[in-house]
Amino acid sequence: FKGNHATQSTDGNKPTYIPAGINSLPTVKFNGVGTSLLLPSGVYTRIQGQNAGRQTTTFFVSKQVTQDSGGAVFNCANGTLSQVYTALYSTANNGTLSFGSNSSGAQTNPGDITTTNFNIYRCVRNKGNIFINVNRLAATGTQVSGSDTVSVLDRGFIGCLAQGSTHLNGEIAEIQMYNEFLSDYDIVNVENELSSKYNITLT
Repeated sequence: FKGNHATQSTDGNKPTYIPAGINSLPTVKFNGVGTSLLLPSGVYTRIQGQNAGRQTTTFFVSKQVTQDSGGAVFNCANGTLSQVYTALYSTANNGTLSFGSNSSGAQTNPGDITTTNFNIYRCVRNKGNIFINVNRLAATGTQVSGSDTVSVLDRGFIGCLAQGSTHLNGEIAEIQMYNEFLSDYDIVNVENELSSKYNITLT
């Protein structure tokens, strides 16, 4: 899923464009109150995919304002609070990150995200197994194996669960979503590229 597809037509809900947010490269800043971007109709089927086991690999470069400022980085859903394919910072436990859906998900432990600097996150779903890595290091929290059945939905948000709910208080530099489980070789290449691009040290 490539390109600049996310939009926001309401001026008061538009996030702030930061020309040199990280390593002289732009970021988008969300205020934690009402700012968000809307992904186009059909995003679920293009990102989530209908492949066997609902295999997906997502990378994103993001930071919170504080360790417990919370909010959703993205949510591919139907415009409601349904969490289908969601990365969500917690407002507790030093800003833990969860990834998954209403039915199952993985979560980092307190201490996995130790600073408010930008991090490279990898969130993988592979045939019911859900994993999170932070700057290449595997998160020490719950890594889930189990059922992950959801209905086909058609909308998505960046910076919130839905307009008016669980808004991100932080910045996003980049999100890459693949509707397949990438090979180890491809994962290393993507993470090395992001590390070099944003000057983020991998573990």
